[in-house]
Amino acid sequence: MPCGSSLGNAAEAANHLAGDLIERICRSNRVLAGQVELRGAPSRLTFFSDEGWAERVLGNLVTNALRHARATKVLIGARRRAGDIVFDVLDNGRGLSPRHFARCSRP
Repeated sequence: MPCGSSLGNAAEAANHLAGDLIERICRSNRVLAGQVELRGAPSRLTFFSDEGWAERVLGNLVTNALRHARATKVLIGARRRAGDIVFDVLDNGRGLSPRHFARCSRP
């Protein structure tokens, strides 16, 4: 995972299906989504991590998109990139202002 992220609790790390995680995140955010079209892209990719940590991180990204983006659509997906797995949370909302983007993209 980029940005110096760790795997969470290494003692509880294991292989997990990305599609299962995406489904759980969608289910747990249905009420918050309200009228927003929240969808998860099917995935058979596997990843190695503490599952609770991965769910918390991805869940926070989805929650932020639902609460702050003013989007009508949010899509969660997973893909391979350079031997890693990348989770994407895509929305059609307003995006970050340049002022906030600079603050969020600092290491």
